Amino acid sequence: MTFRVRMTLLGAIAALGFSCTGASAEDLSAKVPQALMEKGTLVIGTSIGYPPYMFYDKDGTTLLGYEPELMAIWAKSLGLGVDWKSASFASLFSGLESKRYDILLNGVVDTEERRQKYLLVDYAKDGWTVVFPKGNPKNITEKQSLCGLRAGVIASTSQVNIETISKECEAAGKKGIEISVFDADTAGLLALRSGRVDVVSVQSPSGAYYVKENPDQFELLASENFKPGAVAFILPKGEAGLAEAIRGVIQASIDDGSYAKVMEAWGMSSLSVDKATIHGDD
Repeated sequence: MTFRVRMTLLGAIAALGFSCTGASAEDLSAKVPQALMEKGTLVIGTSIGYPPYMFYDKDGTTLLGYEPELMAIWAKSLGLGVDWKSASFASLFSGLESKRYDILLNGVVDTEERRQKYLLVDYAKDGWTVVFPKGNPKNITEKQSLCGLRAGVIASTSQVNIETISKECEAAGKKGIEISVFDADTAGLLALRSGRVDVVSVQSPSGAYYVKENPDQFELLASENFKPGAVAFILPKGEAGLAEAIRGVIQASIDDGSYAKVMEAWGMSSLSVDKATIHGDD
C-alpha cells in the first residue's frame, strides 16, 4: 500500500525551509551506502497506529504524526524517498534482520539490550504510563497501585515494564499483576473499555493523546512515576555510515529550528532533544 504523509502547516514550512548546517547535505549523503543511494528510497519498517508518533487519517492511507513529518524533512536532506512498510511491532526486528527494511522508526525505546544487537540513533525523549477508566475506580496513584490488578501490555514494548513492577509487587509480599498481551494499543484500549483489564500500559505521548481524544472515558497516571527514556531509529550493526548520516540530518534540523516546529505542532516540545546521539553517545 502507498501512504501519503499529511504535514501540519508548521511541518510543511519546516520541510520547505530545511537546510543542513554544520556538515553539508553532500557530506551526509556520502555516508549513505552507495546501493541505498542508487535505489533512491529508504524502506522503513513501522507499526502504524500509535498516535502521535504515526497513525492513519480517516481515509486509511494518509499518515499523520510527528515521525512521518520529521522523516520527510530528514529524507529530503539525504536525497532519498521513503517507503513505509507497516507490520506488527513484534515482527519489526526480525524484518530488519532479514533486510526487509533498511531501518525501523516507530517510537522504539532505546534500551541497553537493543544496543547490544543494533545501532540506535536517538531523536526524542520518551516515557511510558498507564491509562485507566475515567473516575479512577481502582484508585491508581503510583506504580505500586498496580499490584494485584489486570494490566494490558503491548507485545515487545511496555510488557517488560509491567513485568518488572509485578516482580517488585511480589517481592514486597503483594499480589503480582495479571498481564494480558496485545499486538497494538487499539486492542488494549478495547479490552479496557470492555472491562477485561484494569489498565493499559502505553508510551506517555500516546497515553496523553488517548485521554485528549477520549476525555470522558480515560485518565492516565503521570509519567513521572516511571523511568523516562529516549526513542530511536533502529539500524543493523553494520550500518555505521547510515547511522552517522541520520544523526547528522537530525542534528541539522535541531540547529535550524525545523525539528522544534514539528515537535511543537504535535504538542511534543517537552520531549524534544537538543542533541542527536548514537547510543546516547554512551
